[in-house]
Amino acid sequence: MPPFVSPSANAVSIRLPVDGFVNVARLVTAGVGSQLAFGFEAIDDLQLAIELAIRSVPTGDGYATVALVSGDDGLSVTVTGSEGHPVDRRLPDGADGLDLLSVLGRLVDGVDVLDGAVPAVVLRKSRATEVVPGT
Repeated sequence: MPPFVSPSANAVSIRLPVDGFVNVARLVTAGVGSQLAFGFEAIDDLQLAIELAIRSVPTGDGYATVALVSGDDGLSVTVTGSEGHPVDRRLPDGADGLDLLSVLGRLVDGVDVLDGAVPAVVLRKSRATEVVPGT
C-alpha cells in the first residue's frame, strides 16, 4: 500500500498482464467507483484514465499494478509498471498534439507522474466534483 494511505482507507490492488487484461482493471474501477457513489460519467472517465495510464507505464515483464484507495475525499489510483524506464508521456495511439498529462488532466482531478525507481502514474478523483442528480 502506498505510504500516503491512511489506515482507515479502503484499498484494492491488482497486478495484471497488460495484454488482454485492461478490461479487468476497468471492471474493478467500476466496482470501486460505484461504492463511492460516483456517477456513470465519472466512472467512465476513471476507467479511460486508468487504461491510458496502464498503457503508458513501462511493462518490461508485461505486468502492471493498479492500486485504488478510497478515502473521505475521494479516490486515489496508482498505476505502476516495471523498474528502470520512465513513463511514456505520449498518448499510446500516437495522436499528434496531445500528451498523456493533458488528456488525463481532463479526465480526473489530479495527476502526478513519478519517474523514480518504479515509475508510476497517480490519479485522483474527488467526491467534491460529483454532481448528484436532483440537487
